[in-house]
Amino acid sequence: MGAALAVAIASAVPVLRPWEYFNEIVGGTKNGYLYFSDEGVDLWQRGKELAAYYHQVLEPVGEVPLLDYSLFGPEEKARHLDWVGRDKKRDEARVSSPIFSGTILANATFLGEKPFWDLPDLRHTAPTARFGNLLVFRGTFNCGGIFAQNLYYDARAKIYAENPDLEEGERLLRESIRLDPREFFADIQLGNVGLKRGSRENALRAYSDALQHAPNDPGLVRSIEEQIRRVSSEPVGQVPELRDPFME
Repeated sequence: MGAALAVAIASAVPVLRPWEYFNEIVGGTKNGYLYFSDEGVDLWQRGKELAAYYHQVLEPVGEVPLLDYSLFGPEEKARHLDWVGRDKKRDEARVSSPIFSGTILANATFLGEKPFWDLPDLRHTAPTARFGNLLVFRGTFNCGGIFAQNLYYDARAKIYAENPDLEEGERLLRESIRLDPREFFADIQLGNVGLKRGSRENALRAYSDALQHAPNDPGLVRSIEEQIRRVSSEPVGQVPELRDPFME
């Protein structure tokens, strides 16, 4: 344990990111990030390295990467970054298929196995380059988990905007679920949109799909079952929305 700690400190201090080495200290391996999904050991501190790689390697050859390493909007703008999905019209074809070819900039702390938005192709591939918890992958991979996640958040933004666009929110949710059917919480959101739009059929179908993919949590399962019962038997306009547990 002491030797692992010494090695971690010696390699981390020069780049001033010692907290990134939590996984290596605990896991005892440089691949510790494959076993721990802990955003607290990164907090997206590699923006400088990400921008340098983009401007020095990708931008000169006109390559636009897929970005799965979140930065705040002002930082993305200040660092003059481009990524697949920034221009939705330009990138529509590239984000409609789960298979992506090119460069992916990913956060190592989210590559551990997950029940949804999982990325086994990246998890089982050695990165081309690494800057702490910022990993660079180049090749062809199934990135449905990345696209599904982005679509889910885009849908929420449409649904809960000051002037909601329920039609577009529903479309985005359906696209997200198509790419990753396991995201039961997206089905819950889709059921809620069905209620708002007055469609009993759509709401029931979405809540039933949520029940099919929900984790083995008795409280959650009961709440979905009760929602299905109410939507089946009560006026749609009087049924309250079902809580999306992923919003907490």
